[in-house]
Amino acid sequence: MKSKTTRSSPNSLRPGFASSTLRYPTLSVFAILLALVWPEIRSFGNDSAPQATPQPSDKDAMPKNNKQASIARIWRGRTRRDRADEYERYNYEVGMKPLMEKALGVQSLREDRADDTEFVTISYWENVEAMARFTGGDPTRIHHLPRDAEFLLELPKSVQILEIRASHGNTGGDHNAAHR
Repeated sequence: MKSKTTRSSPNSLRPGFASSTLRYPTLSVFAILLALVWPEIRSFGNDSAPQATPQPSDKDAMPKNNKQASIARIWRGRTRRDRADEYERYNYEVGMKPLMEKALGVQSLREDRADDTEFVTISYWENVEAMARFTGGDPTRIHHLPRDAEFLLELPKSVQILEIRASHGNTGGDHNAAHR
Protein backbone atom coordinates (compact mmCIF):
# COMPACT_ATOMS: atom_id res chain seq x y z
CA MET A 1 0.00 0.00 0.00
CA LYS A 2 1.30 3.38 -0.95
CA SER A 3 1.68 5.89 1.80
CA LYS A 4 0.17 9.26 1.24
CA THR A 5 2.73 12.07 1.67
CA THR A 6 1.42 15.44 2.72
CA ARG A 7 3.38 18.62 2.77
CA SER A 8 3.01 20.73 5.84
CA SER A 9 3.80 24.38 6.25
CA PRO A 10 5.29 25.72 9.48
CA ASN A 11 1.93 27.25 10.35
CA SER A 12 0.11 23.96 9.91
CA LEU A 13 2.10 22.57 12.82
CA ARG A 14 0.37 25.05 15.12
CA PRO A 15 -3.30 24.12 15.29
CA GLY A 16 -5.66 26.91 14.44
CA PHE A 17 -2.96 29.41 13.47
CA ALA A 18 -3.58 29.56 9.76
CA SER A 19 -7.31 29.37 10.02
CA SER A 20 -7.62 32.03 12.75
CA THR A 21 -5.29 34.39 10.87
CA LEU A 22 -7.38 34.11 7.76
CA ARG A 23 -10.70 34.41 9.58
CA TYR A 24 -9.63 37.38 11.74
CA PRO A 25 -7.09 39.50 9.79
CA THR A 26 -7.69 42.53 12.02
CA LEU A 27 -6.70 40.43 15.01
CA SER A 28 -3.20 40.06 13.53
CA VAL A 29 -2.91 43.81 12.98
CA PHE A 30 -4.04 44.39 16.56
CA ALA A 31 -1.44 41.93 17.86
CA ILE A 32 1.33 43.70 15.94
CA LEU A 33 0.27 47.12 17.23
CA LEU A 34 0.02 45.81 20.78
CA ALA A 35 3.51 44.35 20.53
CA LEU A 36 4.85 47.73 19.40
CA VAL A 37 3.31 49.76 22.23
CA TRP A 38 3.33 47.17 25.03
CA PRO A 39 6.52 48.47 26.75
CA GLU A 40 4.99 51.97 27.02
CA ILE A 41 1.64 50.61 28.26
CA ARG A 42 3.37 48.36 30.80
CA SER A 43 5.48 51.18 32.20
CA PHE A 44 2.68 53.78 32.33
CA GLY A 45 2.77 55.41 35.75
CA ASN A 46 5.90 53.52 36.74
CA ASP A 47 8.57 55.97 37.91
CA SER A 48 11.32 53.46 37.25
CA ALA A 49 10.43 53.32 33.56
CA PRO A 50 13.24 54.22 31.19
CA GLN A 51 13.48 57.94 30.59
CA ALA A 52 13.86 59.61 27.23
CA THR A 53 17.42 59.85 25.97
CA PRO A 54 18.71 63.37 26.67
CA GLN A 55 19.33 65.39 23.55
CA PRO A 56 22.48 67.52 23.22
CA SER A 57 22.00 71.19 23.92
CA ASP A 58 22.62 73.82 21.27
CA LYS A 59 26.00 74.68 22.81
CA ASP A 60 27.16 71.05 22.47
CA ALA A 61 25.82 70.62 18.96
CA MET A 62 28.05 70.30 15.94
CA PRO A 63 28.18 73.27 13.59
CA LYS A 64 24.98 73.54 11.60
CA ASN A 65 26.84 74.12 8.37
CA ASN A 66 28.43 71.34 6.41
CA LYS A 67 31.77 73.07 5.96
CA GLN A 68 34.78 70.78 6.02
CA ALA A 69 38.03 71.82 7.71
CA SER A 70 41.00 71.86 5.35
CA ILE A 71 43.41 73.99 7.43
CA ALA A 72 44.71 73.61 10.98
CA ARG A 73 46.24 76.62 12.77
CA ILE A 74 48.48 75.62 15.68
CA TRP A 75 49.54 77.95 18.51
CA ARG A 76 51.98 76.97 21.25
CA GLY A 77 52.79 78.62 24.57
CA ARG A 78 54.53 77.61 27.82
CA THR A 79 53.83 78.61 31.42
CA ARG A 80 55.45 77.84 34.74
CA ARG A 81 54.10 74.58 36.10
CA ASP A 82 52.64 76.25 39.20
CA ARG A 83 50.58 78.71 37.05
CA ALA A 84 49.35 76.16 34.50
CA ASP A 85 45.86 75.60 35.94
CA GLU A 86 45.25 79.32 36.26
CA TYR A 87 46.44 79.95 32.70
CA GLU A 88 44.33 77.11 31.33
CA ARG A 89 41.16 78.66 32.78
CA TYR A 90 42.17 82.13 31.56
CA ASN A 91 43.08 80.88 28.07
CA TYR A 92 39.76 79.05 27.78
CA GLU A 93 37.65 82.05 28.80
CA VAL A 94 39.55 84.80 26.96
CA GLY A 95 41.21 82.96 24.08
CA MET A 96 39.24 79.86 23.16
CA LYS A 97 35.65 81.03 23.58
CA PRO A 98 35.95 83.78 20.92
CA LEU A 99 37.80 81.33 18.68
CA MET A 100 34.99 78.77 19.07
CA GLU A 101 32.56 81.28 17.58
CA LYS A 102 34.62 81.67 14.40
CA ALA A 103 36.54 78.44 13.72
CA LEU A 104 34.94 75.18 12.59
CA GLY A 105 36.52 73.47 15.59
CA VAL A 106 39.04 74.12 18.36
CA GLN A 107 41.17 71.82 20.53
CA SER A 108 43.27 72.66 23.55
CA LEU A 109 46.11 70.32 24.48
CA ARG A 110 48.33 70.40 27.57
CA GLU A 111 51.61 68.74 28.51
CA ASP A 112 52.75 69.03 32.13
CA ARG A 113 56.52 68.67 32.48
CA ALA A 114 58.82 68.97 35.50
CA ASP A 115 59.27 72.76 35.40
CA ASP A 116 56.83 74.04 32.80
CA THR A 117 53.59 73.26 31.02
CA GLU A 118 53.10 73.55 27.28
CA PHE A 119 49.72 74.49 25.85
CA VAL A 120 48.79 73.86 22.25
CA THR A 121 45.65 75.30 20.67
CA ILE A 122 44.58 73.90 17.33
CA SER A 123 41.84 75.65 15.41
CA TYR A 124 40.28 74.19 12.28
CA TRP A 125 39.28 76.31 9.30
CA GLU A 126 37.49 75.83 6.01
CA ASN A 127 40.26 77.65 4.14
CA VAL A 128 43.00 80.27 4.57
CA GLU A 129 40.59 83.08 3.65
CA ALA A 130 38.27 82.19 6.55
CA MET A 131 41.24 82.14 8.91
CA ALA A 132 42.46 85.49 7.55
CA ARG A 133 39.05 87.06 8.29
CA PHE A 134 39.43 85.99 11.93
CA THR A 135 43.02 87.25 12.29
CA GLY A 136 42.35 90.53 10.51
CA GLY A 137 44.23 89.83 7.29
CA ASP A 138 47.43 87.90 7.96
CA PRO A 139 46.61 84.32 9.04
CA THR A 140 50.09 83.89 10.54
CA ARG A 141 49.64 86.94 12.78
CA ILE A 142 49.81 86.13 16.50
CA HIS A 143 46.97 87.41 18.64
CA HIS A 144 48.34 87.69 22.19
CA LEU A 145 45.82 87.74 24.99
CA PRO A 146 45.99 90.72 27.38
CA ARG A 147 47.57 88.69 30.22
CA ASP A 148 49.80 86.39 28.10
CA ALA A 149 52.94 88.34 29.11
CA GLU A 150 52.08 87.68 32.77
CA PHE A 151 51.59 83.92 32.30
CA LEU A 152 53.78 82.78 29.42
CA LEU A 153 57.51 82.17 29.76
CA GLU A 154 57.98 83.82 26.36
CA LEU A 155 55.48 85.26 23.92
CA PRO A 156 55.15 83.06 20.83
CA LYS A 157 56.43 84.67 17.65
CA SER A 158 54.57 82.50 15.15
CA VAL A 159 51.82 80.00 14.57
CA GLN A 160 51.97 76.93 12.41
CA ILE A 161 49.47 76.56 9.56
CA LEU A 162 49.05 73.08 8.15
CA GLU A 163 46.91 71.64 5.39
CA ILE A 164 44.81 68.72 6.61
CA ARG A 165 45.59 65.78 4.36
CA ALA A 166 43.77 62.98 6.17
CA SER A 167 41.61 62.62 9.24
CA HIS A 168 40.08 59.62 10.95
CA GLY A 169 38.09 58.77 14.03
CA ASN A 170 37.15 60.63 17.16
CA THR A 171 39.61 63.34 18.13
CA GLY A 172 38.29 63.07 21.67
CA GLY A 173 38.84 65.46 24.49
CA ASP A 174 36.86 66.42 27.55
CA HIS A 175 35.27 69.75 26.66
CA ASN A 176 34.85 70.50 30.37
CA ALA A 177 38.50 69.95 31.31
CA ALA A 178 39.21 73.69 31.59
CA HIS A 179 36.48 74.01 34.22
CA ARG A 180 37.93 71.51 36.73
